[in-house]
Amino acid sequence: MKGILILAALLAGDSPAESQPTVTMVEHGDRVDVLLDGELFAAYVFRGYPRPMVYPIIGPHRIGMTRNFPMKTDVPGEPHGHPHHKSMYFGYGSVNGVNFFADHAEAGRIVHEKFLETSSDAGRGIVKSLNQWVTADGQVVCSDIRTITFHTVGGVRAIDWEITIHASEGEVAFKDDKHGSMAIRMHPNLQLESSPTANGQAVNSEGISGKAVFGQRAKWIDYWGTIDGKTVGIAIFDHPSNPRHPT
Repeated sequence: MKGILILAALLAGDSPAESQPTVTMVEHGDRVDVLLDGELFAAYVFRGYPRPMVYPIIGPHRIGMTRNFPMKTDVPGEPHGHPHHKSMYFGYGSVNGVNFFADHAEAGRIVHEKFLETSSDAGRGIVKSLNQWVTADGQVVCSDIRTITFHTVGGVRAIDWEITIHASEGEVAFKDDKHGSMAIRMHPNLQLESSPTANGQAVNSEGISGKAVFGQRAKWIDYWGTIDGKTVGIAIFDHPSNPRHPT
């Protein structure tokens, strides 16, 4: 499966940067930081949580585009519901009957096995890794290889996420489930409601807007709103090569 996340500023007068930024990848024991021209853009966190995630994600105007909770618990105004929603990640609610989306004691975990590549060149940074999908009692259900590319497109920040699930341990069944697969918990301001600071709006490729976008097939979906007086947005695109496109 392939997807692309675009982080854009929607302020009048903003113009795309003409030159590609210098991308630097800095490896730590639990994460890989992605720097654009020396400033943090994002981090791929591969240890310390039930599944790898991208956190933080810094968008235009140096604004954090995803919720900080539960990685940080002291950010004023952030709701604390759905603690399993950790920034940007991949999971699924029923894989051979095991929940790999939730965080409760019986849920499965997606465990980082090793990096296959971490590199940067020509204005982009790449993280490629092998991961095991493990039940609560330690049984490996399947594995995945994911390639995450951090770069800019027309002056806006972008993350490409490509993942292939391998039936490495035998037959794998993904039951129809509303929880999965790509997930992103946005900044509370970008929500349509349910947050005191929510002022978000949404539209998809089919022209459907607002709450009506939920559960609808679309080639892309775009959310935007105002954070710290700046209008910014997140768009997610489903790659045309994905099964059953548009999802």
